Amino acid sequence: MRVLRSVVRVAGLLLLVAGAVSASEWVFRFDGPLSRWKDGVPVGNGRTGAQVWGTGEQLYLTLDRSDVWDLRYEENRRSTFNYKRLRELVKARDHAAIQTEMMPDVSPLSRLAPTKISIGRLRVTLPPGTRVQWAELDMRMAEARWGLEVFGKPVRYRVLASVEPDVILATIEGVDGWMPQVKLEALGDLNAKLTKDLGYPKPVEGGEGDLRWVTQSLVSGGDVSTTWTSWTDGGRWFMLATVGPAKDRRSLQEARRRGVERLIVDHREWWQRRWARSSVDIPEAGFDRLWKNGIYKLASSSYKGAPANLQGLWPPDGEIPPWRGEYALNMNVQQTY
Repeated sequence: MRVLRSVVRVAGLLLLVAGAVSASEWVFRFDGPLSRWKDGVPVGNGRTGAQVWGTGEQLYLTLDRSDVWDLRYEENRRSTFNYKRLRELVKARDHAAIQTEMMPDVSPLSRLAPTKISIGRLRVTLPPGTRVQWAELDMRMAEARWGLEVFGKPVRYRVLASVEPDVILATIEGVDGWMPQVKLEALGDLNAKLTKDLGYPKPVEGGEGDLRWVTQSLVSGGDVSTTWTSWTDGGRWFMLATVGPAKDRRSLQEARRRGVERLIVDHREWWQRRWARSSVDIPEAGFDRLWKNGIYKLASSSYKGAPANLQGLWPPDGEIPPWRGEYALNMNVQQTY
């Protein structure tokens, strides 16, 4: 089943390559909106990631952080959990008993945890009638860029994941008489049943000055907070967001101190250095872009001791990821990246 799903995943990536308007071997370009989470384009810095998608009036950043897990697990210490008993059950062909007695995790939540946890998504609301003219992922620059039309005027939207400091940066150029509105849709907003099954309390919203945050306590220990700030400068709108422990605002503070232009320059120089380390070119154009896309995702979701898992930094929106986002060294990872 895993191999079949991996083949389907690769087929989907090939369709992505075929569906994108050809721009260059480093760019995927699409006409119109990316209306579903799975149609979005990924950015990431190895620790924090965002899937960029939306319809125009509603733009979404589905967020993830590599170290946010629910690690509840209860080891099977029953006296019957041994090889001798397993052989007896196999000989008796008692498949039902094998499934119940031979499970290594006997926690009441074993069907859900341990697992990667969905952070939620930031929703950026634009004026009614906003249209998406095109959307692209520039893998060399590690940026998502969109062309929008608001009240008949061109508007440009950009998202990137800065490595140092660890922040998501979104910019909109062409703001004129209107203001983007930002709200976090937490896991409970996206999937109330899953939140209840996991036993998570309602997230706590807060703010101070121009900062806004939503903090989710995790039953397994600790918490995770999504914090963001936004402002305008002339016809330009900016948003900085970070995911991490509650009350840790250092990345946002450092990003504001550097300024947006410096962040963008540092981000592009960082990726230029990374791509300069090595390269592989494939003669067939479609497979060459697919190769570069795989290396881009691997580079975006693994850095400084945080290895890539099966979904990288872009797990399903408001759901438990397939195989719970586990770390694996097999065909699944090879065909994902």
